[in-house]
Amino acid sequence: MYGGLQDNGTWATPTQTRHLGVMFQDSYLLSGGDGFYAQVDPTDWRIVYSESQGGALVRSNQQTGQQKYIQPRASTVPGEPKGTLYRFNWNTPFQLSPFNARTIYMGGNKLFRSTDQGDHWQAVSPDLTTNDPEKLKPGKSSPTPDIDSGAERHCTIVSLCESPMKAGLIWVGTDDGQIQLTQDGGQTWTNVTANIADLPKNLWVSRVLASKFAEGRAYITVDGHRSNDFRPYTYVTEDYGKTWTSLANGLPAEDSLYVIQEGVKNQDLLFVGSETSILVSLDRGKTWTKYDNADFPTTPVYDLEIHPRDLDLIVATHGRSIWTINVSGLEQLTADSLKGDAAVYQPRDVLLLGRTDEGYWTGDQIWLANNTQPGTEIPFFIKTELRDEATITISDITGKTTDEYKVGKGAGMRIYKWNGNIRGRRAQPGDYRVTLKAGGKEYITSVHVEDVSATMNE
Repeated sequence: MYGGLQDNGTWATPTQTRHLGVMFQDSYLLSGGDGFYAQVDPTDWRIVYSESQGGALVRSNQQTGQQKYIQPRASTVPGEPKGTLYRFNWNTPFQLSPFNARTIYMGGNKLFRSTDQGDHWQAVSPDLTTNDPEKLKPGKSSPTPDIDSGAERHCTIVSLCESPMKAGLIWVGTDDGQIQLTQDGGQTWTNVTANIADLPKNLWVSRVLASKFAEGRAYITVDGHRSNDFRPYTYVTEDYGKTWTSLANGLPAEDSLYVIQEGVKNQDLLFVGSETSILVSLDRGKTWTKYDNADFPTTPVYDLEIHPRDLDLIVATHGRSIWTINVSGLEQLTADSLKGDAAVYQPRDVLLLGRTDEGYWTGDQIWLANNTQPGTEIPFFIKTELRDEATITISDITGKTTDEYKVGKGAGMRIYKWNGNIRGRRAQPGDYRVTLKAGGKEYITSVHVEDVSATMNE
């Protein structure tokens, strides 16, 4: 996982280790300053992009440590008059194109694009903000009226997203309430802000998200807390921004929204991050439920990503760490799967890490995040409370029952944490049958156990 810390740079940290868990020494620094967004080249793990305040973008080689500063400047953008200054937000958005990892988009007051990993840039838009002169003055209301530290920059792009379904279809949101769209890589732009009739003007468009399931679909969240407006604003369009539908029904009345994310496999699955929590929808925003886990703090949630392979929801909070939440069960929780009395969903693979040390002699009060492997969570659903206790059995490839576990009578979406052991010993690599027995019926899926110790040794 890669993420930024205030005044403490951008860091990389693993989620599994060869010892008892993840400790501070397992992480390493990528770049300094205030840490913000980071992205790894999906075609070359060595190349990672990170930034500090005001759009100070850096390309790093994780293997050699070599770095290059690549923020767009007038000297790297053909056609711009000498001395042109761009406005970048303190927290500047950028994205690697889902169609070509060498192509980067970055938002200032204009949208910039590089096709050579940031060595050269071009402006692919006019100024997409209101460019309101009054908003560009420090003035009496500024926290620093006599200087421009960069934190006061206004009329800037704060969110951008190229559609994973169509190259050159790009959404942009600004800190002064503008929502802009291009469908041709920046040759023409459409301002769709006025199409949201009930949205107050000039609020912070905290996130724009192009759907991976429908080309014309996009989601936005809008944050008004800087204007003393704490209402939750989130909308969806199905027609490239011509019309919008509010998804705020059922959200807390005063809980500003910072991010929205959709499922990887399940288009009806949505998450929003708010000032206080994570909220989940299983019906594409018609209804919402607060993520309720005693371990998860009440804290602002600023960013959400879902790992496309492992189906972990990765949660970036304000001052309360980065979290991972297994949402593989929710990804499989579709309307069809809920029609029956019960269901069991395929768990993630069990990974055998090889020999690990147990963390002996590490000293007193050493903080660590426990490994989740080897083991997995088996998600299952029971529609109504049962008369008799349900069970989950793990069987070998011949169908012979090896272990059986009681999982209670209660209704709802639940998980059983399997430690990857068969009859007290570590399961051998291979495929196993998982059977939920509930209400006199059986529901079957499978789990895969894989030996990755050689990879861990590398």
